[in-house]
Amino acid sequence: TANSPYSVISNLSIESGVTLTVESGVEVRLEEDLAIEGQLLIESGVKIVMEAGTAINGSGLIQAEGTDSAPITFSVATTAGSTVVSGSVDLSNMATVTQASLSGLEYHRLIYCQFNGYQIDLDLKLDNYNQYKSGSLGRIQNCQFQNCQLQAEATRFEDSQIQSSVVNLTRVLSFADNQVDSSQISLLVPEDIDNKAISIEGNQVTGGKGLSVSDISRWAYGLSIEISRNQIENVVESGAAGLSVKPHSNPILVEGNTISNCGLGLEIKSNMIIGQNGTGQGLDQLTIRYNNLQSNSQSLQLPATMSSWQSAVPSVAVGYNWWGSVDAAAIGQQILEHQDDIQRARANYSPLLAQAYDGTETSLP
Repeated sequence: TANSPYSVISNLSIESGVTLTVESGVEVRLEEDLAIEGQLLIESGVKIVMEAGTAINGSGLIQAEGTDSAPITFSVATTAGSTVVSGSVDLSNMATVTQASLSGLEYHRLIYCQFNGYQIDLDLKLDNYNQYKSGSLGRIQNCQFQNCQLQAEATRFEDSQIQSSVVNLTRVLSFADNQVDSSQISLLVPEDIDNKAISIEGNQVTGGKGLSVSDISRWAYGLSIEISRNQIENVVESGAAGLSVKPHSNPILVEGNTISNCGLGLEIKSNMIIGQNGTGQGLDQLTIRYNNLQSNSQSLQLPATMSSWQSAVPSVAVGYNWWGSVDAAAIGQQILEHQDDIQRARANYSPLLAQAYDGTETSLP
């Protein structure tokens, strides 16, 4: 750190097979692009300051691991009067990683990192997701993202803060205990993982465009998705829902969430046709129970899954939830379903919870 800060004044490349380590406490100022084909290891307390419009890119690997007391910060230098705040970390061009090349490696890892004004794209490109379903690869933990756009393959995204950002995650095994403010979060469940439980739990979501979970795993076997203990409130933007769930072919448990003061609380999406037994594909995989859906302009919206000429109407069981009331007529007004639009699925919201669910058996019937 004796000669810190270090300035990169011309394009710099870390070649394949080469590892560049930025040691603890160093400040690096990027005035030109940094290409990573090998590995960039960043130790705790490092400050990365990028001129607006510069980029970290390539097909290599970044591992940045700070600590609570010495986080790694990524910021963008701005000139007086400038409104441009945009740095770029784009490592989405990794070559496909095969089983033979894994051998105990960890890939992109961000721990105790702080980003402000960044566009970030991290892609693992493994040829089989089961290679890293243990969750050791693609980890983002204890990070802060402000005014960012993040596109990432991350097996675990946990204990982080997201503010005024757009986050799109694929191949996620755990999205847990995050604080989300005025942001948009989209989670995509992959189709190439078997025998694994995906957990989306304990998140605090306020404002923005809420939390969206889509299951596209058509060929997975033994996969289950649990969306639980999330606190979601004040999502009022037009077209947004506090929690949006798109089922497909795997069990999805929506349990113990509190969704309140939203324009639309819980939205169930589906673009599947109806089978001969009258069940919309994916809708029969849903279990929705013990949630508090209260003080929303509309608490539940079921999908349009059929045409008026079809006689079979799929039904979604949404009993054992608290709607802020035990008045069936008042609850019916909170739900957009078949009674309101014949092309939508039917809601069965009986039996009712008589009080808000607080996580204990005493609040259950």
